[in-house]
Order: sequence, then C-alpha cells, then structure tokens
Amino acid sequence: MSFKDRLIEFMKDYPKGGVDVYYGRNHSTIIVYFDTFLRETCKIMEQLWFNWRQTCDQKSLRIGELNGQCMFQMMTCKIESLLKLHEGIDLNINNKEIHLQDPHTMFIILRSIYEMTVTYYYLYIKPRSEKEREIIYRLWDNRGMSNRQVIKNVPAKYKKQVEDEKNDIKSNSTRIIQLGKELGIQGKNLKTFCNIARNEKAKVCCFSFEGQHDDGTLMLKTIAMGDEEPCKEIFGTSNISTIYRFLSLYVHPTSLGVLQFGQMYNNESYLEDEKMAFETAYFLACKFTSYFCKSMPKGEECFKALDDKSQKLINFGLKAYPSNEADINS
Repeated sequence: MSFKDRLIEFMKDYPKGGVDVYYGRNHSTIIVYFDTFLRETCKIMEQLWFNWRQTCDQKSLRIGELNGQCMFQMMTCKIESLLKLHEGIDLNINNKEIHLQDPHTMFIILRSIYEMTVTYYYLYIKPRSEKEREIIYRLWDNRGMSNRQVIKNVPAKYKKQVEDEKNDIKSNSTRIIQLGKELGIQGKNLKTFCNIARNEKAKVCCFSFEGQHDDGTLMLKTIAMGDEEPCKEIFGTSNISTIYRFLSLYVHPTSLGVLQFGQMYNNESYLEDEKMAFETAYFLACKFTSYFCKSMPKGEECFKALDDKSQKLINFGLKAYPSNEADINS
C-alpha cells in the first residue's frame, strides 16, 4: 500500500477533505493535521511512559536504561514546547495587536528532537551485543562528564562532584578498553579504539561499531550529528541527509539565518517551514517511541496495552519515510 493510500485510510478518523488538500499542497491544512497528530502522539508517549514506570521493575534495568527513560521524558517535553511555540506570539504595539509565528525558533527545538533521536538510536538500538552497548554508553557518559571538567569557576558545592567525575572518566576509560579487547578489536583498530576511549573531549557525537567480532575487522567509528549516516539509519533515505545542516542554517545567527528570517514574512513561506517542522517532528516522535518500546524491558508489552487508535497513530507515523520500520506490535 502506498503512503497516499495509507494516508487516505488513516485520515478517516480525522477532519474530512484532508487528503485532497494534502496532495494539493495547502500548507495551512497540512499543518492542522500534523499539529493534531503530534499533540495526540505526545499524549500517547506520556501515557506510555507512565504505564511503563508502573509495570517495569526499576532495579532490574541494565546499564544506562534509567537514562533511556529520562530521554523519553525529555522528548515529550521538547514536543510540548514545539506545540506551544506553534500557538504563536501575541504582541500589542501602540494598541495594535500583532500575531507572529516563529518557525525559526521551532527549528531550534526540532534540531534538538533530531539530536535526541539519533543519540538514543546509537545508544540503545544500533549496538549488536551487551558489550558493544556498554562501551558506547560509557563513551557517551564520559563525553557528558567531560563537559563539566572544562567549566571554569565551578561553584564550591560542585567542586567535589567535578573531582569525583574526573575519577569516573578514568574508570570508564579503563573499562571501555577492557571490553574492547574482550570483543576482539585488534591491531590499528585497537590503537584507534584506545585513543577514543582515553579522549576527554566534550564534543557531542555518537559512536558505532563496524566489522565482525571474529575476523579482526571490528572497529569503532565516531559519528557527527551532521553526518549522512544518521539520516540514512533513521529516515531510510539519503534524500534528506542534509536535514541537520538545513536546520542549523536557520538557527545560527549567520548572515543567511538573519536574511531568511527577514524575508520570511514577505510571503507565506513560513507556512512551508512549519509544515516541514511538524511532519518531521511527528515522524521522529513515532520513531523514538518505537526505539523506546523495542529497547526497554516490557516496552512492547506496554505499547500493546494502549488502545487501537493510539497504536495505529504511532505505527502510521513510522511509515512517513521509507525507513522500513516494522510496526511496534508486529
């Protein structure tokens, strides 16, 4: 079934006339649909998290899974903020009321949603074994703690924490190298691996293993948020591999970013920007929900306990791009 056919079937539960208008590229109507989808998806995510907390034994969680559920909560907060921004800004200047939409600020949140989805994927979905998963989690943990190490004039109450975390970074690095050797990383690949393990830089990035465990080809590579690979992994296509850089063009105070803001209100181009933001945010919200359910104990069980319409909304969102993502409950 094509995406258009799935959309026709799916929209039977929503305001009439949407499919024809959708493919006629009426941006305002599309935004209304995806605003509705995203709001309902966010409510589903919040209910899912609550059910999961009630069902899952917190003491049985593996390394990093408590942080995984925190990331899921953070994602719902980001979506709620995006929806709030979409309500617009009301100004009153000389008794004249002005209503503004600010898609550029929405893009800041959308980029953060993309970063969170990519990070979760490489932490909890991409690893092929428990050892790979532990290595990548500890590397991510080190990058986070290293951020505090470079801060000057740390308040007195945090100085002990900084010192403790400095020791934690070294302990993590030792454990990472040990696990890498147990996995069978060899030769130049091992040297590179050890350099990454000992690197105390705070730059945000992800990590992924390539090669096989038993033939000497296993290696660890560093992945930047703006790389093409994360887009291919998550969206299933390279056609939008520049999405992260595209969003960065809008959110950074460069001459181009300022120029685009200045020209935005000369026509209705901001509506197309909002349409893109909502379509992408809806897909990423569904994708993140899928990752959470498939990586956390009893996640799929909690998803199956949701009502049919909620399951349908999430599973439909997974088909918005050719990512070959199976339904959560398939």
